[in-house]
Amino acid sequence: MDPLEARRRSHRLAASTALAIAAGYGLALPLPYLAALFAVFLTSGASEAPRAKRIVVILLALALTLGIGVILGTLASTYPATGLALMAAGIYLSTRIATSEGKAPAGMLLSIGCAVIPAIAAVDPGLAATLIQAMVLAMAVALLCQVVAFALFPATGPAPAPPPPPALADSQWIALRATLFMVPPVGLLLLDPTFYLPVAMKSLLLSREASAVSARAATRELLTSTLAGGAGAVLFWLLLGLAPTLWFFTLWTAVFTGYTGYRLYGLAPTRHGPSWWVNALVTLLILLGAAVQDSAAGRDVYQAFALRMALFLGVTGYAIVAMAALERWREQRRAAPTRTPEAVPCS
Repeated sequence: MDPLEARRRSHRLAASTALAIAAGYGLALPLPYLAALFAVFLTSGASEAPRAKRIVVILLALALTLGIGVILGTLASTYPATGLALMAAGIYLSTRIATSEGKAPAGMLLSIGCAVIPAIAAVDPGLAATLIQAMVLAMAVALLCQVVAFALFPATGPAPAPPPPPALADSQWIALRATLFMVPPVGLLLLDPTFYLPVAMKSLLLSREASAVSARAATRELLTSTLAGGAGAVLFWLLLGLAPTLWFFTLWTAVFTGYTGYRLYGLAPTRHGPSWWVNALVTLLILLGAAVQDSAAGRDVYQAFALRMALFLGVTGYAIVAMAALERWREQRRAAPTRTPEAVPCS
């Protein structure tokens, strides 16, 4: 990638995420940190600003997808086996769309509609409706912030060629792994949707980032990026405590995201790949946003942070163990000799 374009991409990512933080908390959205998460997902791989028609289509598709999730949740509460089977099929299909067709944002949103919303709707339909409203508003804010970021830092060259999609067998295997990864967070959402929502969002990210064919590389990446995101969230919180205002919140978001962007786009030397930095940044934003919500609600921020971080490491460990077991089973199937039917003598 051209260094000038890489630098502009880093600045666009920092600008869109910081603006999303400012708009989300300034407008008092129900879950303001979701706007920053969507800004990262949309801007990290974007090469051009979304046009007005595309913004409308995305928002309508998101509302429709999340609305289907409410129907699945109602079905799951009445007919658990059928509802859970449809949720699993939706996660599998969304992962196939994200990997084989190269539409990661669309696959992510479809996974939310097939896993997060149905689990919450099965427990509290009113909370699911509120969450849908929050997500649509957060997506609208993220898209507008992306437009502003592109206006401030326009693209300077053609978009880089997308990576080749995995083979059909690998794509199916990745989708199966992603479906199994979402089992624990869906169960946690059925217990307490409000508290475990950040864990479910983290698990969705794990199901996408654990797409490397090499299980060993994916294991190291998932664990270290989660720990780095947690350490970054602690540092961010301590710096924010020096001046807990929205202006400084926005400023520190730009600084941390810019630091990530320079390594994400290869402007600074790093041992980790782009997916590692995206995972670490999203982990930081999820933990930080949940901490701000806990502080506003009068909860013990440090106790809640420790519990969420433990859960993050727990779902990461589950993903690592499940992936290793699945890869071992797959290798055993490949190594198993295939039997050919014996010829039957003719009488």
